[in-house]
Amino acid sequence: MNVPMSAKIRKLIERKLADGRYRSAQSMVEHALTLLDAVDREHAATRERINAAIDRGMADARAGRFHEVTPEFVADVKSRGRDRLRSRKRRTA
Repeated sequence: MNVPMSAKIRKLIERKLADGRYRSAQSMVEHALTLLDAVDREHAATRERINAAIDRGMADARAGRFHEVTPEFVADVKSRGRDRLRSRKRRTA
């Protein structure tokens, strides 16, 4: 299979080959595609986790399990968070 490449990519391949890390352009492309496949799989897994979290959140909302976000609720969350942070700092000091 012949794949046309831009001058920028050809120069990158030539530079990597000159560095000696790769034996051939083919091994470099194989490595790049292996990494791309791993990234694609990780993105797909992340999308699945996000969609599952959205589904759980929507189910909770439909079941009435939610908090109305009021200024008081936000202030309470901030206060509890600050208390937890101060408690952790005391334990590590």
